[in-house]
Amino acid sequence: MLRRVFELGTLLAVLLAAADAGARPSTLEMEGGVQAGFLRMNSVPALHLPEGAGTTSLRTLSSSTPAGDAAVGLAGVQADGALVISGRYRLVLSGFALYGAVGPSARVMGTMDGSAAEVRPWTTWRADVLLPGFDVRFTHRRWLFAMGARTGIGIITMRGAIVSGATKEEIDPAPYAYSFVLRGSGEVCRRLDPVQRACVVVAPSVYDFGWLNGAQVALRWEVGP
Repeated sequence: MLRRVFELGTLLAVLLAAADAGARPSTLEMEGGVQAGFLRMNSVPALHLPEGAGTTSLRTLSSSTPAGDAAVGLAGVQADGALVISGRYRLVLSGFALYGAVGPSARVMGTMDGSAAEVRPWTTWRADVLLPGFDVRFTHRRWLFAMGARTGIGIITMRGAIVSGATKEEIDPAPYAYSFVLRGSGEVCRRLDPVQRACVVVAPSVYDFGWLNGAQVALRWEVGP
């Protein structure tokens, strides 16, 4: 699946570049960027239990943790690299992002195989591996505007506990979940010099551990054409 996403993204970039070749010289240039931002998830997914994590003093549990509508806010950083085609199209090659929970969030209560359980969204850590994405760019004097899509794989961990008899036992190791991620992306940049730009990015989540599950806002610094 991941290979197919990469192949489709590359093919789309090549086709658009070829269509634009008659209007401007074809060029390929590298671009890099780093950003710091805020990511909101509107709901908490069910998390998988690592091997041995569902064992209590009374029995072994086999199901996943409860899911819920408790929103969680995450702050983090991201770095990525891209290929700019003819100055007009940007093919994001790969990247990595790391987030930690910030602000208050309600605990999610539920059951696991009949036992009461909870997960704590304020303990969330998240890592994203960026897969190929694509943008169309427009420039006006010192301003640059870009619109496109981003893909990736998101992995989250979150602390939780199981009520076992009269005691509450921590789930250890921490449960986890992973998901394919698809976001739209809108970007406004101000050129600082011939190769550096300061940008604001807004990226609504199309699919992120569920449909329409939040959005991302970030401040970004780019180096490239």
